[in-house]
Amino acid sequence: MKKKISLLLFLLHLSVLPVFSADIGENRLRSVDLYILLSRLDLDRPELGAVKTSYGNPAIVARELLKYYKSRTSPGYAAGLRGKDEDRAGVDEEYAREWCSQFIDRTKKNPGGGDDHKNAWRSVETGIRACSRTALFQYFIDSPHFNAEVLVAFLNSMYDYAAYLMTEDGNNSGRTLMEAEGLACTAIFFPEFRESEIWREEAFRIMSVQN
Repeated sequence: MKKKISLLLFLLHLSVLPVFSADIGENRLRSVDLYILLSRLDLDRPELGAVKTSYGNPAIVARELLKYYKSRTSPGYAAGLRGKDEDRAGVDEEYAREWCSQFIDRTKKNPGGGDDHKNAWRSVETGIRACSRTALFQYFIDSPHFNAEVLVAFLNSMYDYAAYLMTEDGNNSGRTLMEAEGLACTAIFFPEFRESEIWREEAFRIMSVQN
């Protein structure tokens, strides 16, 4: 009963939040999307302390969340690959700007669920995409175009991918390994999600069985 009341209060909280702009350029970050993401993160992690403290102010919490991910030092690089510009071979922001724009567009047009989006959400492609996106995150996170709106859309999308991959039956060895790899990549690369440990354990279990 308490869980039902908490859920109702959370949904009521979302319903009264305004749409706001938090220094995110031409596009607008919706408060409802931000607070959905916050409900998926473990805000008790010490590194997210500033985010938790700012919880009641959507503009500030969006800024603190973006600051955290842009300054995050983990996962690290092997000694031979270190360098402040390891993911920035060029300085042309045109590619980063376009990628961010297309990413937002794709997430809006393919929210998941229903026959209209079944091809975009086939499990094997979802697993592959989840893994490849961890590299794309590293490529573009330092760009000024990777703003709070992009970050929230990106993390919510990664969470949705992992949650979807957890529902797969795992009967096809080749396909299942790619799904498990996507689940593992998400869990390891984004330990801030509440379910990351569960995802990681399930991914490793599947890999050990399939191998």
